[in-house]
Amino acid sequence: NSNPAEAAVPQKGGVLKIAMSHGSTTESYDPATLASGFQTVMTRAINNTLTEIDPDNNLVPSLAESWESTPDAARWTFQIRKGVEFQDGRSLVAEDVVATINYHRGEKTKSSVKPIVEPIKSINTDGKYTLIIELNEGNADFPYNLDRPGLGVYPAAKDGSLDWKAGNGTGGYVLKKFEPGVRAYFERNPNYWNEKRAHVDAAEVLSIKDA
Repeated sequence: NSNPAEAAVPQKGGVLKIAMSHGSTTESYDPATLASGFQTVMTRAINNTLTEIDPDNNLVPSLAESWESTPDAARWTFQIRKGVEFQDGRSLVAEDVVATINYHRGEKTKSSVKPIVEPIKSINTDGKYTLIIELNEGNADFPYNLDRPGLGVYPAAKDGSLDWKAGNGTGGYVLKKFEPGVRAYFERNPNYWNEKRAHVDAAEVLSIKDA
């Protein structure tokens, strides 16, 4: 395209196919056990994290619209984005983030992101859209750590546990088929909150272990 401005606008539609040299028959999208690039791509498609790190390495909002800390960086307050829906129509609230983070806490957890959440002393809500996290000690970089794929937000179950097994995230794509070690197939989430993402109609990720 001869017009740089037009060329920079993403084109909508089509099907994206990606071949990756990752993938195993033992894999799932359990957020505690994300280990391969295949799993990372899959979870990034179906859910979002509180914060994001953009291509220029800047920290930017995602499910958290804004955040602030006390001067010692030990108490963080996050404002959760309103109007976000999970793929089953449930509205995102702060309690969902609590359930997500608590899933990775505790002595018995085998989560890969346990070192990130281990410094959390307490996590509470103040209304439906305010999240308050207190750390054992100050950490000015704490919001950067919340971009990890394992901290993608899923809905809280009625008992406060995390309901991740249905793959019901807030992301740009709905997981339609998953064959561990073979393929994952997604279709665009028609109710996705971020109009700057999810440009293709469908995507397929294939596990091809052949250089």
